[in-house]
Amino acid sequence: MNLIDDTDVNYNKKKNNTKKIMVTIIVLIVILLMFIIGLVVWMFYLQSQMLKVSIDGKSMQTIPSDLFVFEDNTVYTAIKDFATYAGYEAHNGDEVSEDETKCFVRNTNENAYFTMGEAKIYKKLTSGDSDYEYFDIDKQVKMINGKLYSSIEGIQRGFNVQFTYNQNTNQITIFTLPYLAKWYTSQYAESAIGGEDANFSNQKAILYNLLVVKNINNEYGVINIDTNATRTEIIGTKYKEITFVESTKDFMVKTSNNKVGIISYDSTTKISPEYDDVKQIDKDLKLYLVTNNNKQGVINDSGRTILYLEYDDIGIESSRFPEDALKNQYILYDAYIPVMRAQKWGIMDKNGNNIIPLEYDSLGCMKSSSSNGSEYNSTILIPQYNAVVVSQNGKYGLVDVRGNVILTCGADGIYSKTSNGKMSYWLVVQNNEMDLLDYLNKNYKPADTNENTEKQENNVQNTTEQNVNGQTVQNQSGQEGQSTTQNTAAQNAQNGLQNGQVTNQTTNNGQGTAGQQTANPQQSTN
Repeated sequence: MNLIDDTDVNYNKKKNNTKKIMVTIIVLIVILLMFIIGLVVWMFYLQSQMLKVSIDGKSMQTIPSDLFVFEDNTVYTAIKDFATYAGYEAHNGDEVSEDETKCFVRNTNENAYFTMGEAKIYKKLTSGDSDYEYFDIDKQVKMINGKLYSSIEGIQRGFNVQFTYNQNTNQITIFTLPYLAKWYTSQYAESAIGGEDANFSNQKAILYNLLVVKNINNEYGVINIDTNATRTEIIGTKYKEITFVESTKDFMVKTSNNKVGIISYDSTTKISPEYDDVKQIDKDLKLYLVTNNNKQGVINDSGRTILYLEYDDIGIESSRFPEDALKNQYILYDAYIPVMRAQKWGIMDKNGNNIIPLEYDSLGCMKSSSSNGSEYNSTILIPQYNAVVVSQNGKYGLVDVRGNVILTCGADGIYSKTSNGKMSYWLVVQNNEMDLLDYLNKNYKPADTNENTEKQENNVQNTTEQNVNGQTVQNQSGQEGQSTTQNTAAQNAQNGLQNGQVTNQTTNNGQGTAGQQTANPQQSTN
């Protein structure tokens, strides 16, 4: 009886132990399952928090840790690093320097320029003698850990891409222009941005929800491709040619009789198609260069004439002066327009006022080899004096943008040199080289405009006398006085200015600039 009781007790103990073990195992399994589920949820959470990037529908498998930087609620992108992914090549500085605070990117169609600290970028088409366009962006270009970064807007403008960031999913989505052009061409049968109609400028219009289209008669127009737009047609399909101007979102249109005008993205006609050619030369003041019958002038977008259609040429060829890095070949120092009529050059301001009379043979000095064998750069601007290089009778001088003669036309050349990214300016007289800025600092005395205002006003009304090289010249106010004085400068240079005299020059329609000494380039060689 005791044996049986002991057996039952052992059995019950063993059974209870088994139950405990089973319960423990079940609890452990549940805990393990909960841990696995939690781990999976955590992994999904971590994955959702990780930055994801897709370009043209393809996910980037490896994202460099410094390609994108999140700072002040802004996504910044490393400009030069991003170039590779967008089909561009990148370089330090610009075409003439290695300045690490600047960089530019380019593809076969366009260059884009970024500068640290600026909320503005410049772009220039690579085809032909095209002009710079500038674009204001929301944030300044920043230097982060030795690299230049730009905001989403800067990257969009500079690389011609669609760039969006979804903060909830931490997803960056980018579409390049070639991809978008191909997609819209497949979606719109009337599209005129692919195949034989492929035009880089017109393709960029799709970045602004605008699409150039054509009909069966090969006439062009523009439609709005924004799905929320209330109006679809922007420009009717009736033009022989259409070209998109990105900086203003305008379209240059050409009629069947080859007359050109400007129509805006909102269907507003800015300039009626009545000219042989139209080109924007100032975005802020909305100035346009117009051409008819081989004569050029300047108007604004309301049709007001700034310069009449009477000039043979307006603007200079920026390609002749690459070291000057001119952003606008039509407007120097952001305010002054070079003009040529009857083979004589001068300068007008943006209000149509004459600043430098049309009596110079050319503007700028083309490069040549120096006496020591080094190469000079072609030069047109001396920014330290807001001056323009001018030429008369094969000799060179300087006139500033107020019309003051800084240097009479007596030099054999005025050039620049570039060394270690720095620009210096040189004056050449009878094969002698002189540092131009040092020479002017010693020999040129700028006018005291405040002190001499009353004297200048009196000079306009009265006949003045000036002693130039021992000759007395009478200058009448008006056009006659202007011509006499400027011709005197040319004659002095032509005669060699042998006595080394520093002369007082009169410009601006005969107005004297009292207190100003004009430097004589010959005096250092005599």
